[in-house]
Amino acid sequence: MRYAVSVPNFEEFGDVRTVAALAADAEAAGEVLTRLWSGETVSFRGRHYRVDEVAFQPTPVQRPRIPIWVAGVWPNRGPLRRAARFDGVVPLKLGDDGELVPLHADDLGELLAVVRAHRAGGEPFEVMLGGETPGDDPAAARAVVEPLAQAGMTWWTESLEPRRGDLEELRTRVRQGPPGR
Repeated sequence: MRYAVSVPNFEEFGDVRTVAALAADAEAAGEVLTRLWSGETVSFRGRHYRVDEVAFQPTPVQRPRIPIWVAGVWPNRGPLRRAARFDGVVPLKLGDDGELVPLHADDLGELLAVVRAHRAGGEPFEVMLGGETPGDDPAAARAVVEPLAQAGMTWWTESLEPRRGDLEELRTRVRQGPPGR
């Protein structure tokens, strides 16, 4: 399992598109990026993107392309079908109040069954989950991440949202290192 830190909040940047619009954008973006990373001259006209005679050079070192991980809200199946065509998934789960809630190992097992049903071949597939772990209690941190890792999670992102504390508290948490260490 790998460890990363992120603070995603696109609404703060004015991104208030509907779920359907985001899904359409994701479909087109995956296609456009894959074609551009080929190094060939690309033209594309879609509802959300327009590319006219563009060639990216140099081409990415990674093959067949730079990895693409698709985000989606569980239990929605559309994002999982998209993710299965690429390299990974960043699943989220919403509670009844619309707030993010932790994805459980059982959820992850079901989610990965959906991905496997739509994925050809046995190439590696990344799964990034996130939340909060108590950095000062390694056993409690392991209790959060180990069941998820056993269910198929490959990356854990530690939440560093403002409610987590001031900057020094965040630095302390980063210095404590990954859960499970």
